[in-house]
Amino acid sequence: MAEQQIFFGTVSITGAATARSIYDLVTDTALDFPLSKNLPGQCVSLNFVATQDLKVGFASQVDATHGATLTAGTYFTDSATGAGGNTIPIGQIYLYAGTTATATIYLRFVG
Repeated sequence: MAEQQIFFGTVSITGAATARSIYDLVTDTALDFPLSKNLPGQCVSLNFVATQDLKVGFASQVDATHGATLTAGTYFTDSATGAGGNTIPIGQIYLYAGTTATATIYLRFVG
C-alpha cells in the first residue's frame, strides 16, 4: 500500500478578498504547520467546514456572485481512489468568503 499523509488544520479566509485555492490556504507559511508546496502525493480525500457562508468553485473566477454557495456549518466532502488520475485538484478548487471565515480542512494524500 502506498504511503499516506494527512493535513488537518484551521485556516483563515479573508472576507471580501480575492478567492484562494485550497492549495494556497494549506501551504500558507503563516500556518503553524503548513503543508510543503511540494505536496506529499495525490490528494484523495478532502473535507472542510467553515464558520461563514462561502462561495466554492473551480478557477480564480469565484467571487461574491460566482460559485456555489456553501452555507456555514455545512460540510464539503470529496473523495477519490487515487488511482488512474482519480484525484482531487486542490489547486483548482477556490474559496471566497464575503466576511472573514475560519475553515477546518482535512486532506489525505497517497503517493
